[in-house]
Parts: sequence; structure tokens; C-alpha cells
Amino acid sequence: MNIYSKLSDWQKRGLITAEQQQKITDYENNVRRPMLYHALLFLSCFCIGIGVIAVIAANWESIPAAVKLGVDFALLCTAAWGVWHSRRKGRNLASEALLTAFALLVLGSIGLVGQIYHLPAHGLSALLFWSVLTFPLLFLSSKPLFPGLWFIGFFLSLYDRLSDYRWFADFIDRLFDRNANFGIWSGLFAMLVFYRLLQMLPHPAIQKAWRHLTVFAFAFCAFVLDAFSLKDWSYFRTDNVSLGWTVWGLSALALAGFAFACRKTSLRPGIAAAAVIFVYAFLTDMLPAWEDETSALMMIALLSVAGIYAYRHNYPRLLNVSTVLIALRFFGVYLEVFGSILSTGMGLIVSGLAFAAIAVIWQKVRRRLLHNVGEKNHD
Repeated sequence: MNIYSKLSDWQKRGLITAEQQQKITDYENNVRRPMLYHALLFLSCFCIGIGVIAVIAANWESIPAAVKLGVDFALLCTAAWGVWHSRRKGRNLASEALLTAFALLVLGSIGLVGQIYHLPAHGLSALLFWSVLTFPLLFLSSKPLFPGLWFIGFFLSLYDRLSDYRWFADFIDRLFDRNANFGIWSGLFAMLVFYRLLQMLPHPAIQKAWRHLTVFAFAFCAFVLDAFSLKDWSYFRTDNVSLGWTVWGLSALALAGFAFACRKTSLRPGIAAAAVIFVYAFLTDMLPAWEDETSALMMIALLSVAGIYAYRHNYPRLLNVSTVLIALRFFGVYLEVFGSILSTGMGLIVSGLAFAAIAVIWQKVRRRLLHNVGEKNHD
């Protein structure tokens, strides 16, 4: 339903007056952007850029090294001036875009110098060097774009560098050999602890970037743990030896201590999600034969955490999505448990009635929750 249909429906329901509807319609008509014009401009710039790159690539070997370095230095200076000028004019979005472009130009400059002077590269050492050079730029950023890219590049290159040391490689192998689920939980818990440390810095853009990465990591790992059995993957081979009560006890104490220290912070949903994954890892260690059942319970519990967070903080869209996914996961559990009865006529009838009951119950619960969220927003 487009904006005009919504306005008409709202006016019929008495939510807005006819005069308000007309004013909103006039406003929308005046601010409509020429999408085709901007799309053609973007296509034009894209074609020109690709053409310039193609011409340079075709004549790359014949271009003198001094010219390459000179053009690269000029681009760096132009981007740096653009960042300074945009910040002085208060154009935060342009400043952030140019800051990201400048950082990427620094990475390209490292590659250019290495190519011209035939410098050897080892793994992701160039990316780690770039992370060190561009670290001060984090404190100039006002948006999470560049900090997010920097975090990804830094930790990937740092992991690659640490993997060269035998002690680190052996530690990772032993961790995942015993229980891959516990290894994944350890990484997610470390991300939460690091986020708590970042909250002590007066830089919201850095905190927001890491928060987005942490939420994505939790969501991605939850999907992988629920959709796949890691014990069947050759990389996540498991020797069926329990981690032992000492490891589990110390890990539980660490999680409990962190939860107590952060009981009055915004980290409570993340800690609850980490606790759910910790319990799942523990159950798969103690009851490996029940991994499929516990993974379903883990996913439902994580979606419930997201739904509770959305309900308490008045996010109706997140609440809607989480409740839909919970219903679908229950549907998946039903198919896994009673899938065989779908081959008979009576089984299909019973299944249809069960699905209808689930749909009705879910719709009633969803409407009640969304109604309560709407009342909170109104208050």
C-alpha cells in the first residue's frame, strides 16, 4: 500500500482530517525526488569510472612509477581536503563518505607501493598495516560505516597474523576439537566484553559500529548452529571428549560475573542471548545425541529474547518479525516430529487443524503485543 492509499484509508477511519490529508499529499508531491534522473546520473558515473579503470589497466605497465605515485598522492590530498572541508561546513554525511574513501585510498596506496617496489606480502599483513595507519581516523568518524569496515579489516588481519604462531593455532584447534559450539560462544562472549569496553569511550559511532557487528554475529551464528550440525563438518571435527566441569564452571562464573557487572546497562539482551547459546553449548557437550532438539529450543529462546527486547523498547517491526520467526520455527519442529503423518489423509487433516490453531493463537498474541506497543508509543 503506497502513501496515498494509506492517507485515504486513514481519512476514512477518522485518524486524520481531509485537510490534513491534502496537506500531506501536497508535501509528498513537492518533495518527490527525480529517481530516474539520479539513476541515470549514477549509471553515467559508473560507466565513466569503469571506462577510466579499463583504460588505466590496459596501459598500466607503460605508465611511469613516478606518475602512478604522483596521482595517488594527489588523490590522497584531495580526499583529505574534502574531509576537512566537509567537516568545516557541517556536512557529516559527505565527511563520512570522504573519510571512508580516504581510508580505502590508503589501502590502495599500500598495494601500489608494494607492486611498484616488488615488496613481498605475507597473508593479510598489508591489511594489518593499513589498520594501524588508519586507526586515528576512527576518532574523526561520526557514522558507523568506516569504524565497521576498520573493525572487520583489523580483526581479520590480526587473526591471520596470530595464526602464524603455533601456540595460537594449537589453542584454536583444541578449542574447536572439543566443542565447536563452545568455541563459537567464546567468540560471541568476547565481542560482548569488548563492546562493554567501547562503551567507556566517548565516541558513539565506534560503539554503534561494533554493536551492529555483534548483533550480526549473534544472528549469523544462531542461524548456523540451528541450521547445520557442526559435528558433521570436517573443519569442526569433534573428538567426543567433554570439556570438563572445570571449564564449564569457570565459563559460567565469567558469564554470571559479567551479567552482574552489566545489570544496569543496555547489554542485558546481549547477555541473555549469550546465556542461551552457552546453555545450548553445554547441553550439546553433555547430551550430543540431542543436538537437533536443543538447537530448535535455542533458536526459539533467542527469538523470544529479541521479541521481549522489541516489546520493552517499543519496536513493533522487530516484534512482528520475531513473532513470525518463532511461529515458523514451531512449524519446523512440528514437521520434524510429526512429518511422517503427513503421508496419510487423516494425518493431513490433523496437521491442517494444528496449523490453523497455531495461526489463530499467533495472530491473537501478535495483535495484543502490538497493541500494547502502540499504547506505549502513544504515552
